[in-house]
Amino acid sequence: MRRALGLVLLVGALEARAFSVGTGFSSGCHEQLTASLYSLYLTDLRFSAIELPRGASWTKLSDAFSSEFKLEAYDETKRAIIVSILLGVRAPDTRSHSLFELSTTRDIHLDPADQRAHALRAPDDDGPAGDVAALEATRAHIKGKVREALEHLDDRLTVRLTLDFYGPVEVEVLRGPFHLGEALHALQDSFAHMLRTRDFRRVQHVMNFVDAMSTRYDEPRDGLRHSSGIDECEADGLAPAQAAKVASLELLDGLLSEGLDGADRVVDSWLTLEPGCSFDNGYCDHAFVRAAKANATRPLLGCSATGGAMAWLLVVAWLVRRRRAWLVMAGVLAGCGGPPPLMDLTCASMTRQQPCGGLLDGHWYVATSCLRPADEAPTDACELPRPVIDLAATGSLEVQGTRARLELRGRLREVSDVPRRCSTHGDCLDITPLEGGFPCAPRGDRCTCARGGVGGESFDDLFVQRPTAIEVGEQTVPYCVDGRRMVLEVPSVPRPLLLGFVRAP
Repeated sequence: MRRALGLVLLVGALEARAFSVGTGFSSGCHEQLTASLYSLYLTDLRFSAIELPRGASWTKLSDAFSSEFKLEAYDETKRAIIVSILLGVRAPDTRSHSLFELSTTRDIHLDPADQRAHALRAPDDDGPAGDVAALEATRAHIKGKVREALEHLDDRLTVRLTLDFYGPVEVEVLRGPFHLGEALHALQDSFAHMLRTRDFRRVQHVMNFVDAMSTRYDEPRDGLRHSSGIDECEADGLAPAQAAKVASLELLDGLLSEGLDGADRVVDSWLTLEPGCSFDNGYCDHAFVRAAKANATRPLLGCSATGGAMAWLLVVAWLVRRRRAWLVMAGVLAGCGGPPPLMDLTCASMTRQQPCGGLLDGHWYVATSCLRPADEAPTDACELPRPVIDLAATGSLEVQGTRARLELRGRLREVSDVPRRCSTHGDCLDITPLEGGFPCAPRGDRCTCARGGVGGESFDDLFVQRPTAIEVGEQTVPYCVDGRRMVLEVPSVPRPLLLGFVRAP
């Protein structure tokens, strides 16, 4: 704690140097996660001889995605990347069909050979050995998709998709980003479909969907049922989604900086088994088991109801919420209930949150991370200004009495830019990049230069609790607890670190 809560060291070092998909144009968790990566890293993808997709469909979809997720497309190549990777991350859950095509959607999700694309057990992945087999298959699938992406980075691919309430359309996309989207889908699903250690770094148990939909399901043999409870970007899924974002950033960073070897290393680091958690020992009393079992996948999901019409609506709602992102049937299912509204953990809200104290004891997971915004005036000088720093962190905080343990893993990115007129030829290549960063690139009327780093740390220390802050050594750390949510502000350089936590379900 005297080391400024883990990631502050990384900030200082840089200063010195299934989840669900949406339907139609509505956003889902996979799309939200992947879109958030675009402005941070996907613009650094290098193409040797790009040929843009043909036709007008991809530009219309790109416009829709850019508007939905507030993405800036600086040129036509970036527009093509947006639509290609988002369609790729959607593809494993739809395979060109609408989520309202009930029989087709059922067949997709129950395909035994396709469970690895969603980080789930296959029918033969039984007992503790099934965890090993499922992990091996998932790793192989992700690595295969990354290789396919690099081998076909400059190729084009025609994909078929169905827009709800519109119909089937064919769209030509960039093949490399499309396959990269498929790889990210499986990696992200591993946080919604697997029980992980408290820092999310290692896997303890792999869930089961295909057997859970069968009347022959046997938990000791088949493992924990897939659950919609942690398969979303909100509520109990906030923390796993944040961890999935950090892992996705690391995969892109490894791929961009070290190629296939870097991507493979990252995949292995996030998909390593820590054995010993199974049905026999209650899955090591994992914090998310209760939430998983409360929303477990079964042959028919929903609130208690009678009548063919209600059963039909529940089936539709279940299919739509499969690897769950949005509630198209919210009005119908309002009787299912849910947690009361809690403190907003967006970065914009956390910057306005005042210290309020509250009960700290318990196990908390990082759901949001950011740096307090800096008051820096824009500059027209051709010397790179102080970088803007983006942060994504994951981890956990456990508090018992006067002792706390924090485990953090994070991804930081520095971005600086100057007017494009500062470049002699306008291509920005003659602008000196940030040390250890990527070559500067044109983005609109600016030359943008970036670099990033991955780091993590843990601590186990004593602290003194005050009414609205904790004191560790000479540091004062303000905090505010609201039920199951908490905002913690850590003093750091160059700016305070804001961490939003959710209490373990």
